[in-house]
Amino acid sequence: KIIYSDNPEEAKLQKELYTNKYYNESEDAWKKHKNLMKFQTWSKTSLKTWAEKKIAAKTKAEDNYAKVLDFKVPRWVIASAARLGDMYAQFFDAYYNAPVPDMIKEDPELLDIYNDQRDADALQNKDKAITGFQICLEEAKKNQWFNEWSILCEQSLNKLDPKSYSVSSEIRANPKLSKEFVAWPKLDGKILTKEEVAEQEALTGSKGEAKPAKGDKDSGEEE
Repeated sequence: KIIYSDNPEEAKLQKELYTNKYYNESEDAWKKHKNLMKFQTWSKTSLKTWAEKKIAAKTKAEDNYAKVLDFKVPRWVIASAARLGDMYAQFFDAYYNAPVPDMIKEDPELLDIYNDQRDADALQNKDKAITGFQICLEEAKKNQWFNEWSILCEQSLNKLDPKSYSVSSEIRANPKLSKEFVAWPKLDGKILTKEEVAEQEALTGSKGEAKPAKGDKDSGEEE
């Protein structure tokens, strides 16, 4: 079944041309129009259904990766942003690696339409891939946390946009030997000396209660 334009007037003209085999007194012109209608039908049915499923899956994955970013754990943020960028980079590559049907390649006008639509869809994925890789690399630089994910982000950015993103020539330590804190030190309290610690322990009873200081009027002892 051929699907025509959403515009009623344009659809009427398309239908008339499609059903007229000798349109413009040229069978070749009719075949070109027939191929265009087939392409339009495919883009509004099979391609649209496929795209809607992929977009839904990408949106769900993006939401899950975004939740990881909220934890503010450097290595998690770096890995999550890298996976997010890589997901969109793979979709970007898929658009350009997909084989073009002979029917389209043999028709310059139809090929132009196909390329325009492909570029529009592919570039959306490229932009989101760059955003993910940027977050990854910025987090790695901020925390001096370079690993296999940060290397992937750096190389992927260079591949997607070589003019804007160059690969660093800086010599870094083995990316698998990154600094890691089991827990951040608590520095909001006073740091005691050995003498102060000993004095504090001397004032502490066996049950962890502070012993009354000698001569303390509030200690409850009678004078």
